[in-house]
Amino acid sequence: MEEELHRLALLGRISQALELIEEHRDGLDVNWTNARVGDRRTLLHLCSAAVGRNSRARDSLTAFVVRLLEYPGVQVNFLDRQRHTPFSLAVFNGCLITVGELLNDDRVAINHCDRASRTPVWNLAYGGAGGAPMLRVILDSGRPVDCLTQAVTCDRTMLAPQDVATSEMNYEIAQMIKQHLAHDRLHHPPPASSPPAPWRCVIL
Repeated sequence: MEEELHRLALLGRISQALELIEEHRDGLDVNWTNARVGDRRTLLHLCSAAVGRNSRARDSLTAFVVRLLEYPGVQVNFLDRQRHTPFSLAVFNGCLITVGELLNDDRVAINHCDRASRTPVWNLAYGGAGGAPMLRVILDSGRPVDCLTQAVTCDRTMLAPQDVATSEMNYEIAQMIKQHLAHDRLHHPPPASSPPAPWRCVIL
């Protein structure tokens, strides 16, 4: 049954997958992966590629993701072969619906680094499919967002998200990151360093 559910999700037949998961309620392994063909993606991973081409498809995808997140034993941060979590893969693929639902779940790690040591925001800055609208959803979520971690570009240069966005001419994203960091520094300043201890002369 898990293989059939996986197949439906892989083909983008989300409404059928939703019907199947509702039929079986709590009797499925929603973390099942197709190890026979080396596919380490769970159902949540597959939702990251289903963008929903019309309102009915988008409603089905929303309901399916919500149902998966409620399912007993679901592993929301399961890693695929590229060390992508469902969230990082959804960001990379530009699936706003899945990202929005995952952001509402505190169990979801939103700053996880993939196999290339790149955070979701770094991948967006480098040209991920979601672009500025995706970054806005993430930054407006109220979750702590890592906009500082550096990673290696294709030419082996270590860059932070703002710098890589500028180098790739993604200027809107670079500006959004700059504003977010400025806002963060204003409202969450680093703790003041302790004053030096008073000097004392000790005569031995």
